[in-house]
Amino acid sequence: MYDKDGQPTRDHGQHREAAMKNVALPAGVLDYDDRGDGPAVVLLHGLLMDHTLWDRVLPLLPQGFRYIRPVLPLGAHRRPMNPGADLTLRGHIRLVADLLDTLDLHNVTLIHTD
Repeated sequence: MYDKDGQPTRDHGQHREAAMKNVALPAGVLDYDDRGDGPAVVLLHGLLMDHTLWDRVLPLLPQGFRYIRPVLPLGAHRRPMNPGADLTLRGHIRLVADLLDTLDLHNVTLIHTD
């Protein structure tokens, strides 16, 4: 993790490194990082990126929220999706919706960058 000046940070409780979790969805197994407690904020990434896009931002975000960073199948993912999985834009929308449903998340804030 890094601070706002680009310097490495120490363990800050909710933002410490944690083991990746995974969840089985109809399209395949999806890895995700899940830390903090409170209302859910899902941090999405773009093409040829993964959840680490948010590594430098995460320590700067306020406490009191649950931050979920999925590794979407957009080229930097570590697991192949199931054969025949819909990886179109519509398929990715369904994938995120399935993730939210499976994790029983409601009233979620979605943040995306690309």
